[in-house]
Amino acid sequence: MAVINLTPDSFSDGGRFDSFDAAVSQACVAAEEGAEIIDLGAESTRPGAPAVSEAEELERLLPVLRQLRRQTGALISIDTTKAAVAAAAAAEGADIINDISGGLFDPKMLKVVRDTGLGFVAMHTTGRPAEMQQRAHYESVTREVAQALCDRLRDASGAGIPSDAVMLDPGFGFGKLLHHNVELFAALPELCRLPRPLLVGVSRKSMLRAIAGIEREGLEHATTSAHVLATLAGAAVLRTHHVAAAVAMRRTLLHLQPQAE
Repeated sequence: MAVINLTPDSFSDGGRFDSFDAAVSQACVAAEEGAEIIDLGAESTRPGAPAVSEAEELERLLPVLRQLRRQTGALISIDTTKAAVAAAAAAEGADIINDISGGLFDPKMLKVVRDTGLGFVAMHTTGRPAEMQQRAHYESVTREVAQALCDRLRDASGAGIPSDAVMLDPGFGFGKLLHHNVELFAALPELCRLPRPLLVGVSRKSMLRAIAGIEREGLEHATTSAHVLATLAGAAVLRTHHVAAAVAMRRTLLHLQPQAE
């Protein structure tokens, strides 16, 4: 899954793709490099980010979505928590809704996903971006995140969304401090045994900078290392800013990973 940020304040790419032409070009390059899903985000979800109005989110999103629907056969995912944005994106040919709240922020979201037949990524977070890091309190982060993801899957099924349309995301960096992220990552083999496939999004995140003791230089190497471990643990989808590196890594593992006798 290729990350395409349509915001001026992205933590990872500094808003380099917030213009129409740049975003479309980057998404097409990602598809050519092997991305199976293009994830468009028109509202920043970085810690502390302010909310964006529905109108502004749609203004950023829809022109890019329409053009990509004409230019690429890749699945298109929309990173949003707003049901109205999800409905408008579905009408323009989107395939998946990637909701950091798993449908909790907007009570109409699950109904929209059901009625439009979209795929759904349900992520774990402790609250909205402006407050989530202040709510990073757990007795057992792995147990609590796993339970919350099962709850989101239950809610989706209860709303009439087919279970095979849902992926789960533990939400690295969302309402989690460094030690929570490390513990959660170590538990990926356990999380990958949840009832639905797991999406892992650690690309360029601050947890990798802290672990590796780096700033931006070398961050892609840290990301690829994390992607290798996530893949070996059983992650179904990697959400990444560097598609070519992730695709090369997966192809290499496919051919060189020792097989159990």
